[in-house]
Amino acid sequence: MTTKQNFFLIQCSSFFINYHGIETSKTIEQFLDTMVPRYAAVLDKHIESIKEWNSPMIHIVHHLLLTVAHAKNYYAPYANGQPLRWLIDIIVRIISEPALVKKVDYKARKFETILINAAVYTLTAFVHEPDLLVYIKKLKIISIVRSLILLSYEPIVIHACVILAYTLDEEDIKASEKESGRLLSNLLNLLRKNMRALAKKSKNEEAIESNITLLVEALQSLVQHDQIKVEILKQNALYLLIDNYQTFNDRSK
Repeated sequence: MTTKQNFFLIQCSSFFINYHGIETSKTIEQFLDTMVPRYAAVLDKHIESIKEWNSPMIHIVHHLLLTVAHAKNYYAPYANGQPLRWLIDIIVRIISEPALVKKVDYKARKFETILINAAVYTLTAFVHEPDLLVYIKKLKIISIVRSLILLSYEPIVIHACVILAYTLDEEDIKASEKESGRLLSNLLNLLRKNMRALAKKSKNEEAIESNITLLVEALQSLVQHDQIKVEILKQNALYLLIDNYQTFNDRSK
């Protein structure tokens, strides 16, 4: 990677993420206008060689995805444009690539883990924008995302759960009660684990609280489905949800 490429793809994105000045909103809007189309073009140029991506390339893609995710509250005016949808297509290609997914480890020591995590993190940001969610649902990625829940790196699993919670519809849930029950069980186990961790003094308290927020968000999205309500009762999870809600709510006061 040349010095110019490093500045454009790494240094500029790092500056953008860390900038919190009075021109933040304007800067983000300009970024979505001018840089996202260029980022999409860069990624599209290299996506066919994804099986051969080396660590410098993965490092670049990781930075680009996190930069796009940083603009998550500003997607609405651009949601029907081609660049963001182009990026979604690329992200789906990344998270469905066996050569990357099979190398995911549980401590994020591998570049592949960091990349897949950045991809699902960015896709989670996209599903919160209604027009982008409609597009994502059309891509039929449920089986791909379900496979990510089986991975060993917890942040990937949590984001995959959130993506599923937003993309599953009533027919999907009815079509596979077993998968729905497994999804709920995973969410509840992760919630228990993070609530226990929160009760202890930890340097990662902010990250743990973020995990809990995402898990609760996923549950709130899922509970609108009748089958999930049945599963909550079947798994004796109602008191767990009430108790954890009270605990988390008390801490936030």
